[in-house]
Amino acid sequence: PLRAGAKYREFGGSFIYPMGDELLTLGMVVGLDYRDVELSVHDLLQELKTHPLVRKLLDGGERIAWGAKTIPEGGFLSLPKRLHAPGLLLAGDGPGFVNVPALKGIHYAIETGALAAEAAFAVLQRGEAVGRRGALASYDEAVKQSFVWRDLEQVRNMRQAFGRGFWLGGALAGAMTASRGRFPPGDARTEPDAEQELIRTGRARRYPAPDGKLTFDKLSSVFLSGNKTRDDAPNHLRVQTRVAPELAELWARMCPAQVYEPQDGRVEVTASNCVQCGAITAKGGRLTPAEGGSGPEYKLT
Repeated sequence: PLRAGAKYREFGGSFIYPMGDELLTLGMVVGLDYRDVELSVHDLLQELKTHPLVRKLLDGGERIAWGAKTIPEGGFLSLPKRLHAPGLLLAGDGPGFVNVPALKGIHYAIETGALAAEAAFAVLQRGEAVGRRGALASYDEAVKQSFVWRDLEQVRNMRQAFGRGFWLGGALAGAMTASRGRFPPGDARTEPDAEQELIRTGRARRYPAPDGKLTFDKLSSVFLSGNKTRDDAPNHLRVQTRVAPELAELWARMCPAQVYEPQDGRVEVTASNCVQCGAITAKGGRLTPAEGGSGPEYKLT
C-alpha cells in the first residue's frame, strides 16, 4: 500500500511469517519520515489484508494477537559518539544497532550484549569500579572491531537513499549492496523525522472499513495486546496539546492505539490506551517510562 514517489517519503514493506501449523504473523513496517498527515500504518495493514493473495491466506482464520513497536532506523550515522558512560553500557537497539535494509537486529543485540558483559566483567575482575569515568571504554573499541560495526557501516546510507523515492532509492541501494557501502562514497545527510514538511493527499479514502473479521479498528486491537495500564495511571506521554491541526491529525492517525484525538483546537490524550510503541518520539512528542506493570502484555507478537 506504500507509494513510490519521492514527495511521499513512504519507506517500508510488509512481512508474512509462518509460525507453525495454521498460524502466521502478518505485519507492516513503515518509516516515520513520511509526510502525509492521513497516513495510518494501522489502516495500511488492514488494506494489505484485502489484497487477494493475503486475503486467501487469512480466509476463515481468527485474529488472536496484535502489537505495535517502533524500530530505531537511523542506522550507523545515528549511533551515539560513545557507547558507554560511568556505570552504563548501551547495547542492542538502545543505541540503534539495527540493520534497516535487512530489518534485523536481534543478532546485534546478542553480540553487543555479550561484548558489554565481557567489558564489565574485565573491569570488575581488575577490582576497579565500573562507575569510574572511562572504566568501560574498552566496550566501544570491542564493538568497533566486531561484525556489528562492519555490517552497519556498509549500509550506513541505505535508509537515507529511499528519501529520494522508491525507484532511485532502490537503484542506490543496489549500488551500495554491490560495492559493500563504497558507492556512493561519503555519508548521506540524516534528517529528523519530525522536521519533514507535511502534505495531505486524501489517502484516508482508500482505507477499508473495519468488518471485525478481516479488518479491525484500533481499540479492539489494543484489547488484544493485553494492555495492563490503569485508566487513572500517570500520563507518561509528553506532547503539546495545542498544535497545528495538521500535526494533531498526523498524531491521531499515526498512533495505532487511538491515544490522540483532536478536539476543539486541542489534542486530547488517552494515555491508558498507549501500547508504548514509541512512534510519538519521532514526530514531535516523547514517550517516557510508564508506571511499572502497565502497558501491553505481548505473548505472540
